[in-house]
Amino acid sequence: MKVRYLFVTALAGVLLIFASTGICQQKLTANDLVEKIGQGSINWTAGYVEAAGIGIAPDQTAAKINARPVALRAAKESASGYLLEMVKNVQVDSARKVKDFMLESDAVNAQINGIIQRAVIADQLYMPDGTVEVKIRVPLYGELSNVILPAAFARMNLKNEASSASAAPPTVMYSGIVVDARGIRIRPVMIPKIFDEAGKEIYGLASVDIQYAVRQGVSGYVRDLEAAKQNQRVAVNPLTVKGLKTTGAGKTDIIISNADAAQIKNAVQSELLLKQCRVLIVAD
Repeated sequence: MKVRYLFVTALAGVLLIFASTGICQQKLTANDLVEKIGQGSINWTAGYVEAAGIGIAPDQTAAKINARPVALRAAKESASGYLLEMVKNVQVDSARKVKDFMLESDAVNAQINGIIQRAVIADQLYMPDGTVEVKIRVPLYGELSNVILPAAFARMNLKNEASSASAAPPTVMYSGIVVDARGIRIRPVMIPKIFDEAGKEIYGLASVDIQYAVRQGVSGYVRDLEAAKQNQRVAVNPLTVKGLKTTGAGKTDIIISNADAAQIKNAVQSELLLKQCRVLIVAD
C-alpha cells in the first residue's frame, strides 16, 4: 500500500510539472526579428502577433473545481484586449496602420475583431497561487493579410510611371532578392517599398500577386544575412542588394542604389520573382 501511495504521489507531481508548462511554445531564434510592444510582440520572421494576459478566479470560486477554467477564461479575455491593441497598431505601410483601415470600413473592423476572437492559445502557465498566464496569437499572414491587403489594393493607384529609358535585356537568373538593410534602422511593415536613388519604386504592392502576398507576406524579415541567403523564400541563388537609407514617414521603406535597381530589373524573370514576393529583408 505504501509503495502504491508513493507511486501515485510521484505521478501526480510529474503531471503537475507538465500542467504548469507551455502547451505549444515556439522558441525564438537569434535570426527572428521581433518587435516588442507593451504586453506583446510582433514576430516578423515567424509571422505572428502575440499578447499575454493574466487571470485569477474570484474568491468565491477559489475552492471549487471550476476555479482554474474561470481563471483561464479571465486570462484569455485580458490577453484578447491586449492583442486587439497590438493588431490595431501593426504598421501596414509607411503611413498607415491596421487601425486606419478599421476606421475607414465597418467590414474591416468586424473582420479584425473576429480574427481576435479566434486567436489560439500559444502558451499557458498555472501558478501556485491560482493565477493563470496565457499567451495568444494570430498570424500576420493568411486571414489578417486577406483583410488588409485587398483594402490596400483598393486604395492604390496602380498606374506606374513610364520609364524614359528602356531596360537592358535580362541576363542573370536569380531565385530571389535579399535586401541587406542592416545599419539603417529600418522598421518592419506589412507592405514595404523599395526605391532607387531617383525615387522610382522598384518593389511594392503594385509589383506583387495578391495571392502570394496574402499567403506569405509582401516581404519576409530576418536578422542574419547568411541565414537569409539560405531561406527557402529566396534560396538557391538570391541576388543581394544593399539598403542605403530609409524613406517614408514611418522609416519603413528602403532606398537602394541605381546600380542595384538595375540588377533587379536585368535579372531573368525578375517580374516573376517580385510577383511571387520572393523578397527578404535583413534588419537589425
